[in-house]
Amino acid sequence: MYQTPEIIQLLLEHTMERVDNLGATLLHWAAVRNSSEVVEYLATRFPDMLEARTRDHDRYTPLLGACLNDGPLENIRVLIRHNRRTLMMADGDGRPPLEAAIHTNASSSIVELLTEETNRGI
Repeated sequence: MYQTPEIIQLLLEHTMERVDNLGATLLHWAAVRNSSEVVEYLATRFPDMLEARTRDHDRYTPLLGACLNDGPLENIRVLIRHNRRTLMMADGDGRPPLEAAIHTNASSSIVELLTEETNRGI
């Protein structure tokens, strides 16, 4: 179920927990499962979350997580717009988002977007 930025803001006001037991932030989860409006809100309010990595072997950033879990394309665009450096941040196996997406057979639209954005440079 999608949440609105207002609901997310209310939740943030009443909790200090912004990271789960694997190191995934609210932005990791929103990038895969929420609206671009919420991703935009979190990326703007908490820009440090854009480069946060999970603590497991995968070492995913929110961008990697969204790409490898077929997150909404608009969410991926928002993440890239807020921090293009994450296009070069590798996962736990040393693969940046484009290479990881190809390796895991991500959707063709995600691979195409990552190819375009990577070719544009940082």
